[in-house]
Amino acid sequence: MSQYDPQTLQQKYERWRELQRKQEQAQAEWLEAEGLLRELHAYYQSAQWREDHAKRVPIECNNGEYCITSEDTL
Repeated sequence: MSQYDPQTLQQKYERWRELQRKQEQAQAEWLEAEGLLRELHAYYQSAQWREDHAKRVPIECNNGEYCITSEDTL
């Protein structure tokens, strides 16, 4: 006599695959975010940021978002 219900296990497998796909997507997005943040950190620590900030370089920003040349962003 089987201890496992194959249909229940199939459902669990399908749920696991769904979660695995989401996890893989989240990991890819996290890696992308890390790369973007590294680039932003490099800019914020550069002489160019200080120049852009002093010159008030015009930058279009989404509503509610800080501009990258704003000290508040730092």
